[in-house]
Amino acid sequence: MNSKLPKVTKLKNGECYVTIYRNEKRIRVYSGEKFGISISPNSLPKNKRYKAAKELALRLSNQDDIEIKSQVSDMDYFKEALADKLNSNLSEKYKQTLSDLHLRLTQLSNSKIDHNHIKMILNRGYSDTSFNTNRRHLKVLIDSARRLGMKSNPMANIPPKKAKEVLHKPISDIQNFLTEIEAFNRNLH
Repeated sequence: MNSKLPKVTKLKNGECYVTIYRNEKRIRVYSGEKFGISISPNSLPKNKRYKAAKELALRLSNQDDIEIKSQVSDMDYFKEALADKLNSNLSEKYKQTLSDLHLRLTQLSNSKIDHNHIKMILNRGYSDTSFNTNRRHLKVLIDSARRLGMKSNPMANIPPKKAKEVLHKPISDIQNFLTEIEAFNRNLH
């Protein structure tokens, strides 16, 4: 039996999941399918989901050796990382940005996240600043997913874009410029 009992959590959007611990790692279970249990709480109406999740938690706690039948995909880890961020105390705008990036990624892939998917999201005609901002947001989600157990690192070897340097023109007549500043406001001189 597990050292920690499964715990049921209900999200704001009505979805429920069961948290179990295996080899001192936390696993969020949205459906019993991977464990040979035919309970899927989130496919039920919202008012029946929590009760079904409790049943799933009970069945999981009765299994002596919880063994996952199939590998957890990169997208599952990514979804879990997003759920962690959405449940954190972050601004609504930042949460919306992370959700939008997740949506774009799920449109490209259902299971495996690779280097090319990340490049396709970042190379959508953004300015250098927007590229770097979206790269940073994706890196936060990918790093969080890697802490949860994702093996690949699709952000590797995607450097930030460098801003183009701009050389400003020097002031040719500095004495005239200082006179204009003094005329505008004596305290600035």
